[in-house]
Amino acid sequence: MISKQFSLINFTQKKTEFAHFCDLLHGSNLNLNITENNILHVDCEECPDCDTKMVYNGSYKTSSLYYRSQSVCFKVGQQFCPKCQKTRIPKNKFIQIIANRTNHFLECQMVSLAEKGLSYPDISLHLKETFGVNISAEHISDLIETHIMSIDIAPAIIPEKGWFCYDEQHLKQNKKKIYRIVIYHPKTLEIIYEKDHKTFNQYVLENLLQKVFEEIKPVGFTFDMAPSYPKVFEKVFGKEIKMQWCLFHLNQLIFKDVKKYRRIGTKLMWNLEDIHQVYDFFNLFYERETSLEYIRELKKRLRFFKEFIKGKVKNEVAEVFQFEKKLIREFFSYQHQLKLMRKRNRDTLRLLSREEALSRVKDLFYKKSSLIKPLESRIVYIKKNFEKFVAALTSKDSEHTNNKLEGKFGVTFRKTEKIKFRSRTALVNCLKLKQLRSRGVLFIEPSSMLTLALISTVGCLCGVFV
Repeated sequence: MISKQFSLINFTQKKTEFAHFCDLLHGSNLNLNITENNILHVDCEECPDCDTKMVYNGSYKTSSLYYRSQSVCFKVGQQFCPKCQKTRIPKNKFIQIIANRTNHFLECQMVSLAEKGLSYPDISLHLKETFGVNISAEHISDLIETHIMSIDIAPAIIPEKGWFCYDEQHLKQNKKKIYRIVIYHPKTLEIIYEKDHKTFNQYVLENLLQKVFEEIKPVGFTFDMAPSYPKVFEKVFGKEIKMQWCLFHLNQLIFKDVKKYRRIGTKLMWNLEDIHQVYDFFNLFYERETSLEYIRELKKRLRFFKEFIKGKVKNEVAEVFQFEKKLIREFFSYQHQLKLMRKRNRDTLRLLSREEALSRVKDLFYKKSSLIKPLESRIVYIKKNFEKFVAALTSKDSEHTNNKLEGKFGVTFRKTEKIKFRSRTALVNCLKLKQLRSRGVLFIEPSSMLTLALISTVGCLCGVFV
């Protein structure tokens, strides 16, 4: 494809077509001349002081499109009066509309990408790679801050009684540890408290809870499995407060314990029996029978393979090891497909009743001698603290996990996402945008296809987009 750039020499050939284009998209016929340097001039005007016909004199330096980008520039032409020896900038309404609409489009891109979790350097790189626009990360930071400050966030509506989620995150700022505390209501989707603390201990937490819930009597809390939490919450709210340990966090610890136990150097040397035991634990509070049945079938295939190759290969151990690794990969692929299916169907794992969960905990406890070492101690711990894993079953407004804190409503970030941000300001601003999104605040105005066509077509006529 050959792209032809218009200039003052050949522009007259297409001036009629361009005028028609302006009339269709802008609603009026404009006499514009485009130079080889992408400067848009209107017809030479008369000097307002002496009525002398002015001449073209380059472009206004600060009129380049968005942040003086090197690649995408619609430059506003200026004119010179030979008699008054003055340079003037004629009013160019059409090109100002183009610049404003392009700027608005780019600003919406920046805000949207920030809300999706991209850091400012990543947004800057994305705009450069996709649109060829050079916008610094510092300028993006200022623009996001301006957008956030321009929106007034109404105070959170805190119910007089309710169930709340508590989360504590350990971050770093200027190589120093920062504690970010979040208290969240899972049903009204409101952030009750969100603040960074340079120092944090149980006394700080006690004072914080007393201040936040001074006029509110919470029914219960969901939090991670830190041993100090129950004592602090009982001290502030009394022994009648219900406390739920996060089931998702429990599953994470179980998975982490087994992987650590079976890791030799950099290699993870686990087997199907280990995964079977892990999913027996996952099956204590959520229905996981489908996954367990799949594991049993894989174990049958493994036994059949061992019998099949017996005496037929030189190194039976290596062959069995490779086949078992293949079966493990197959299982996790199956798990991924199950998760996607639940997501498509907007379904969740069935939460077991207290009686069902207690029965499964007792059955697994009696089999603890057959479990690997980390899981043997884990089932003892679960049985001892069983009530803290099923406390949320007694309240209809309760929450069994902190999953909504970690992802869905954007109150916090996963560890891998937090690493992307090079500054606390960018992280905090991104979380505020997510908070606004969760409240249904519209801070991005979509650009219509007509607007994009207007910008792109003028860019092509100027030789900018090729």
